Amino acid sequence: MNYEQLSMYYHKYIKITFFIFFLIVLIIKFFSRYKDWEIPSYSRDIVFSSDGQLLATASGEGKYGKSSKVEIRNIENKTTIQSLDFLYATHITFSHDNSLIVAGNYYGDIKVWRLDDGKLIHSVNKAFTDGGQIAFLAFSPDQKTLVASATVRSTSTNRNITSVIAWNLVNGEQHYALSTPANCAAVSFDSKIFAVSSFKKPLSIYRLEDGKLLKKIEKGSNTCRRLRFSNDGKLIAFASIFVEKNGVYIISLLDEKLVRVISHYDPYKYQELPSDIAISPDGNYLAVSYGVIEGNDSIMIGPSFDFPKGLFGKVRYWHIKSGLPIATHRVHWMDTRAIAFSPDGKWLASVSGGRENNRVRLWRMPPYSGWFWLLGTAGFVTLVYYRRKEILEWLDI
Repeated sequence: MNYEQLSMYYHKYIKITFFIFFLIVLIIKFFSRYKDWEIPSYSRDIVFSSDGQLLATASGEGKYGKSSKVEIRNIENKTTIQSLDFLYATHITFSHDNSLIVAGNYYGDIKVWRLDDGKLIHSVNKAFTDGGQIAFLAFSPDQKTLVASATVRSTSTNRNITSVIAWNLVNGEQHYALSTPANCAAVSFDSKIFAVSSFKKPLSIYRLEDGKLLKKIEKGSNTCRRLRFSNDGKLIAFASIFVEKNGVYIISLLDEKLVRVISHYDPYKYQELPSDIAISPDGNYLAVSYGVIEGNDSIMIGPSFDFPKGLFGKVRYWHIKSGLPIATHRVHWMDTRAIAFSPDGKWLASVSGGRENNRVRLWRMPPYSGWFWLLGTAGFVTLVYYRRKEILEWLDI
């Protein structure tokens, strides 16, 4: 075999290899858009560890006779690190060094476990005298203080009241307590500040260390369903379901100005309600999950209006700077209860609700639609079919 024949076979081999490799990459990209695993029952919260290696869920359907656990898994291999019994958990969070995990439940109970061996090291029953489910939990940066918030309906004023209590974990004594009318509350990623939002009231920002009120910000809408900080603490977003001002409001904490209003679908028309919101760590993307809450937790947002069961859970993405929608993922069979971006921004985790199909899914970021890869593969196959003669000639087959 002479040099020209060797060169011809060599180029032919390179072309065929490139062709097959490109097709395989398209297929792998489409089918590896997410990881998923099953959990004991639906979860009301989902959270990443600060290093992004662990993911915790709060499976809280114990009142229906199903397993009720706080479950921590390794994201890379999906193995269960700890599975901790805790009835009807509503909120969970890791300590900053990922050595501890704390959970609060529907009844106002709080438990703190050591992550390496699952040992319970702190426990508070009925942390709030007026009751109420735990809305958020946070460790101080030095991990010596634990702050918890619960929201209850006041019988005297007929308004939601948010109570915040901070405990010294060294001696177990109460550090401070405050009470304020509020619909929702959230704590910043670095646990330095927290925010509460009340109906027809400004957004209030407090210092977590001592509960001091730092500022009040006019938020542009009366209602608040979900409240979230960006990881860098520069933005805060809240979801409003007020009919005339329906959307997600994003506010800069630096200059207290409204950055963007992302209008989502009218819940009256499309019968979907935002269940959670999240801002990507780089501040570029907003994710909003939608879903339906069943049974005794059905959501009423108007006279004689109730959401039907069985709607597909979705997560929609917008680019914050432009306000343009990017993608929509139909992530779960029932509703999507909670979402969270990983600290490095490579994943968005979502968790489903409902009596069946309780799953966690991790979606690869950036949030391009699955249709992007599907249409790309379909276009490639179509091109091959209609240009097969030219391609075969190019491949020299």
